Amino acid sequence: MIKAILTLAVTTSAMMYSNSVAFAEIKAETDQVIKVGQIGNPEGDFLSYTLGKVLEKAGYKVEIVKADYTAQYTAVELGDLDIVATAWTNTPDLIDAALKSGKVEDVGSTGLAIYEGWWYPAYMEKACPGLPNWEALKTPECIAAFSSPEAPGKIHYIGTPADWTVYDELRIEALGLQFDIVPAGTQAAMIAAMQGAISRKEGVMGYGMSPHWLFDGDAGKFLDLPPYEPACAADPAWGVNPNKVWDCAMPRGTVDKLINVTVKERAPGAYQILQRYKMDNKSLSQATHAAESAGKDIEDIADEWVSQNSTVWSEWLK
Repeated sequence: MIKAILTLAVTTSAMMYSNSVAFAEIKAETDQVIKVGQIGNPEGDFLSYTLGKVLEKAGYKVEIVKADYTAQYTAVELGDLDIVATAWTNTPDLIDAALKSGKVEDVGSTGLAIYEGWWYPAYMEKACPGLPNWEALKTPECIAAFSSPEAPGKIHYIGTPADWTVYDELRIEALGLQFDIVPAGTQAAMIAAMQGAISRKEGVMGYGMSPHWLFDGDAGKFLDLPPYEPACAADPAWGVNPNKVWDCAMPRGTVDKLINVTVKERAPGAYQILQRYKMDNKSLSQATHAAESAGKDIEDIADEWVSQNSTVWSEWLK
């Protein structure tokens, strides 16, 4: 999902948790702070905050530490973070590098099923009858339908923030398509740009992800690209273009939980809670909708989830 950043951008949120242990059988065995990473998008932050607030129910002191997506892997390896609950498995190189250090353990999936790819509004199917087949984007009719006045003859495409690794440029080149990529500075800006284009019924395509309230709804569809296989990312001979890699879709996957191995020794209860921590696609989609459409603070949304789902998370503490 996300592009490499050379500098480790880690800053600390002014957030320390010290609530009561109402439901806990697991009890904190250390006064040391458990540092949980926060990557700065609604999906990831909802996971980080809900996990942090459940850890506090067992008596742990929790600190939410900001890190960009790529930097979180270096941070958990170095011990600047104790826990990362936001490891998208469709970025396997970053996860594998952290695990190979011997200092990081993959504790398993959060239970989320994720998909990312190129997404278009439903009304575009009338203007481009070959959709959702990606090869329709090569026809003059579809190119004209997706073009903007600023870049005629190219498909108007709302791109991702710069720190996301999505291989769009490589994919566009490998598939022989003509795109005008308009990058978004943030995820919120990316969603707002797509919503604006939809409201104006503009010809547009953009990067989409699931689970997400907009991209999972009836407003549009994901483009059918050649299915991902590992060889697509490594072997140019694989796929429709024998000379280029990434002539395929992004891989499907989940969101995994990583932990610095030292936490298992100093906070084994926290390790057990992390193993049991799960989230579902519906809850995550609802959380992002509340943040992006209603403007609610993502930590407040996490507080509400914890308040309303004690029967779920109390089982993680037993």
